[in-house]
Amino acid sequence: MLEFCMPDVYMEIVEHDRISSLPIEVLTHILSFLSTKEAIYTCVLSKAWRKIWSTMPILNFNSCEFLMDEQDGDEGRKSGARFERFVRGILDNGESTNLDIVHYSRQIHWSEALVSMEWLDHVALLMPRVIHIDIDGNFYEVDLPDLIFSCASLQRLVMKFCHDCLRPVIKPTSIYLPSLKVLRLNCVELLDDFAQMLFMGCPSLERLYLSFCALCFSSISSMKLKKLRLYACDQYEEIQISCPDLVSLFITCGAEDNFLGISLNDMTSLVNATVKLYYYGDEMLVLNIFGGLSKITNLKLRLVYPNLKVRILFCQPYKIDMTHLFSLFVVVRNKKMICNRITFSCLT
Repeated sequence: MLEFCMPDVYMEIVEHDRISSLPIEVLTHILSFLSTKEAIYTCVLSKAWRKIWSTMPILNFNSCEFLMDEQDGDEGRKSGARFERFVRGILDNGESTNLDIVHYSRQIHWSEALVSMEWLDHVALLMPRVIHIDIDGNFYEVDLPDLIFSCASLQRLVMKFCHDCLRPVIKPTSIYLPSLKVLRLNCVELLDDFAQMLFMGCPSLERLYLSFCALCFSSISSMKLKKLRLYACDQYEEIQISCPDLVSLFITCGAEDNFLGISLNDMTSLVNATVKLYYYGDEMLVLNIFGGLSKITNLKLRLVYPNLKVRILFCQPYKIDMTHLFSLFVVVRNKKMICNRITFSCLT
């Protein structure tokens, strides 16, 4: 009896394969929670699944899936080459006309000196909305194609590099990203004409986040920017920030050899600011920051010099205008002071 029942049971299971009968949009959404390599494995389930992976709106590439537990120089280069071939193969054979998000995570082996990013040319032609690049490891040069800086559909661009190695230089010949709203850069070097090209070519840019970057420009000027974050960046020139629509500002300044001063101009919309100054050099370079905080309502300060607190809060011409100030949180070394417009209380 068992011999004759098995085919009927098998047919009953196949007839109740409800997952495969779901709309293609639902299936691709399910696969988007997997890495691209894992999603491709579903092509062996049945004929119905053979090409579903190629229409996914989200591509998630992770080189860690190609690494061995222990690798010497040759094996490291081979695993990196396998990963790059995989990425190119997916982009060449994919059928997606609605690509939305691309995540690319690359672990560079110590034996690899040059990181090729040629695959970005193909991605840019597919017109994604989001590109997120995360590269870690010891390398000397990253080859970024110019086409990525002229992708008209791109709304969010994130490029993060390991801060333990040399900063790759971002030097596009031109920038035209009319839809870009968010730009996040980590551990890169930005040349003197980058900021000007950026704001001219990105008229919709609202949020700019720069962390551990080398800034070779002297001006950040935008009529549209709403949020700006400068975290532990090295300066090669004094920077003037002029952004009338900016509502949120975060600045962290480090040692005296990489801080050359920041001044704020035309910051009429600024309401929230966080300024952390770990700086032992010229006080005047620090005090210039506070000249543009005329309409600030929420301010957080972390200072090194105790006397800076007095000058910033009470002394002209650098004192903070408290006319609109609603909350003030100050940390001077290990002492905290929470203030409002009327009372001052100290906490230990």
